[in-house]
Amino acid sequence: MKKIILLLFSLVFTSYINKTFAQDNLNTKHILDSLNVLIKTKGFVEGYTNSPSEEEIRLKNIYYLLFGLPYIEAKKLTTDTNELVRIYAFNVISNIYFDSLNRKDLLIFKDKTKILFYAKGQTYDVDLTVGTFCKMMYNQTIENKKIDSYMEKVRQEIIKFIEKNSKYSESYVSIDFSEYSQSESGNGKNKYYEIKHVFSMKQKNGDLIETSFYFTLNKNFDIIKIEKEKTSIITDPPNLDIWTDIFGE
Repeated sequence: MKKIILLLFSLVFTSYINKTFAQDNLNTKHILDSLNVLIKTKGFVEGYTNSPSEEEIRLKNIYYLLFGLPYIEAKKLTTDTNELVRIYAFNVISNIYFDSLNRKDLLIFKDKTKILFYAKGQTYDVDLTVGTFCKMMYNQTIENKKIDSYMEKVRQEIIKFIEKNSKYSESYVSIDFSEYSQSESGNGKNKYYEIKHVFSMKQKNGDLIETSFYFTLNKNFDIIKIEKEKTSIITDPPNLDIWTDIFGE
């Protein structure tokens, strides 16, 4: 049962990054009709497991349509008589309209209605209430927002480093940041941020290349390691020679 809970939560919380829906282009009635399809399963539906069935893929796509629901419509649904509708509505608001949440909205945390989850063609009782599950989604959204802010800080520090420490910084073009992760050591005393950066820039010999490096920053957002292949080794003092050798003055 614990495995089911972890699986479902991991799927629910990945929805946070799927927020760029063109709401103006989505018909509200169509979205509400899609919601009715999910309700008919009689369990909370979000995603699918490995080797998903056609039904799971269809339900996942339907689930993501909900994030195009206008705020006013989602707000109305938070007081619906159906417990699944209330959860879906709160999930939309906590992910897409988080800054609009107020104390009254959070009263849903007191909702003690039991809920079921739906996966692999059947419902599962994971011993959760509407209130408990909504609170978990809410807390996860807060955590995700923190991660977003850390990621942005990491990106900006890397860009500043490149612009300051490259012979041909004017040729620098950022292409992608990915594989972001955070880690700790020393019982939380040391914190590290790691990310892969793809970019194009002239090397110090004047040749233009497209390449990627893994950057590691410490808790103060100082770059302490740059490498082509990701390793878990933390260098002290920082070793940035690879950058100087390829792009430095």
